[in-house]
Amino acid sequence: MDPSLPGTARRRSAGPRGWRVGRLVTAVLAATTLLATAACQTADAGGDREPQPGGTLRVSLQGWVNYLDPQLVQQALELNISHLVTRTLTGFRPEPGAAGSELVPDLATDTGRPSENNTVWEFTLRDGPRWEDGEPVTCQDLKYGVERRFSELPDRQSGAPYPLDYLQDNPPADGEPAGDGRVYKGPWVGQNNNGEGLTSVECVDQQLIRFHLNQARSDFNYTMSLPVFGAVRPGTDDDRDAYNVQPLSNGPYLVSEHESDPDDPTQNLLVLERNPHWSAASDPHRAAYPDRIEVTQTTDIAVTTNDLVNDQGEDQSRILLDWDIAPTFLQQVMTDPELSQRVASGPTGAVRYLAVNTEKIPDQRCRQALAYAINKRKFRSMFGGSLLGELATSMVPPNLRAHQEFDHYGTGEFPDGQPDRAQQILDEAEADGVTCFEQPITFTYPDDAQIQRLANTVVESYQRIGIQVTTEPMPSASYFAQLLGERHGDFHLSWVGWIPDWPNGSAVIPPLFRGCDPCTGTTNLSYLNDEQVNDMIDAAFAEEDLDRQYLLWGELDSRIQQLAATIPIMFNNGLRMHGSNVRGAFMHPQYAMPDLSAIGLADPARSVSTDD
Repeated sequence: MDPSLPGTARRRSAGPRGWRVGRLVTAVLAATTLLATAACQTADAGGDREPQPGGTLRVSLQGWVNYLDPQLVQQALELNISHLVTRTLTGFRPEPGAAGSELVPDLATDTGRPSENNTVWEFTLRDGPRWEDGEPVTCQDLKYGVERRFSELPDRQSGAPYPLDYLQDNPPADGEPAGDGRVYKGPWVGQNNNGEGLTSVECVDQQLIRFHLNQARSDFNYTMSLPVFGAVRPGTDDDRDAYNVQPLSNGPYLVSEHESDPDDPTQNLLVLERNPHWSAASDPHRAAYPDRIEVTQTTDIAVTTNDLVNDQGEDQSRILLDWDIAPTFLQQVMTDPELSQRVASGPTGAVRYLAVNTEKIPDQRCRQALAYAINKRKFRSMFGGSLLGELATSMVPPNLRAHQEFDHYGTGEFPDGQPDRAQQILDEAEADGVTCFEQPITFTYPDDAQIQRLANTVVESYQRIGIQVTTEPMPSASYFAQLLGERHGDFHLSWVGWIPDWPNGSAVIPPLFRGCDPCTGTTNLSYLNDEQVNDMIDAAFAEEDLDRQYLLWGELDSRIQQLAATIPIMFNNGLRMHGSNVRGAFMHPQYAMPDLSAIGLADPARSVSTDD
């Protein structure tokens, strides 16, 4: 899970860490027209000159980089920065839109070779990738990295769970019962299984690695793009806390400075400089233009936006990476031809939705009435208008190839909802002896003033058909921790957002809708356990033809919408502003923000201050 807006998640996150919530912004027609142009921008947006090698790129963040240890990285911001330091076996094409969801080889020579019905995967390492000290990256480094995820790392709440979920566990020792827990507990326990380590990860030789999965997964190679499967050289991480601050690099940049001050975020600093042993010949998908990248944290988005609008000095070479234009500047920027050209805009891949608890609302007709009644247009208006997203009818976002167009509840024709149709469904259920909402339904969301205004549109939608809603906001900082833990299953409706961990339907449908019993701790907040859906998920995972698999995820999405297990409301757009010297900024579907590896400067000499 990855929070990018309070209540927005990637898988198994402890809680939100700073997404923007849209405020009420009035945008004129000209702004919408300009956005349509900006949304189609290419990697040279901001001017005609292409990015040039060299110079210092300055990056401003609203959030901060808490993890660089590859086995702890999971948030979108950290994924983006981490892939400059830690390479993975596969990655994604550095292009905007659906093209950015195309899988490409990174450390590997190809995107992997499955066998045994997609339960075994092999990858061959390229010649050439080296650590920052000049040593080659080997299969053993990759195996050790994966093994670390099974151990007691400094923060077990962070890091993607896929090695634990997807790989076969070690068999129990002779004479020992299998038990309910994991046999393999990482490289620092029991002399790492007497030197054999995790047996489901094999180093056939220094360059050939083989993975044994616990079930067929035809897009396992997508998962290999995540840093949790990244390499760590044994012996370099003895101080695990220090390794999280300054991991050994095998990417184009190494960490030269990393300072974090929780009491004064303005003092936070991360400096990346070139890895002298990185070779562009072995890394065709990272342009890595700047010589130096300076990352700082801003505490006032309006001030940073104003600096970018004024475009003086160092701010000409700056990008506001993880936060949109301050609402007070939105109309000014998007109606000005020069300023709007300096905005990387497009889908973030995030979907904003209501999870409908199918255990508390078991009758499909009752849930469908909720789907018909919702006023999505008013929700989006309160969010900031069409500049900041399009109305959603599915869970898989449009910038993924697994997306399918369907509209089961008539959002396109009736964006304000269909309360009359919803009431008709409730009456039909009542005639069959089913009273859908005799008691008020409960609705939870992060306790945030801006979200409260959005939540009010949900309450008002259902009041139109006589459904009373009891709101139960929970603290933003612990929202997901409570929703996935002690308050799991308490509510009829839950405010949620989702960003896929990789650009395929497999990173949306299974984590949100695979049946579970009990569901505590999972992200299936709809508590859906539909036999047909479960069987279709297994079939999609086993499908070897990727184009066919895309279709299956789309069909699943449609089926889940028919069940009304969730009510998708809108897909978020990002509006990330940069200075006039920045080139190559575009919204990438993997990071929900501009891809740092593609960004450079038109005139590197303009970026270097006397302090650099």
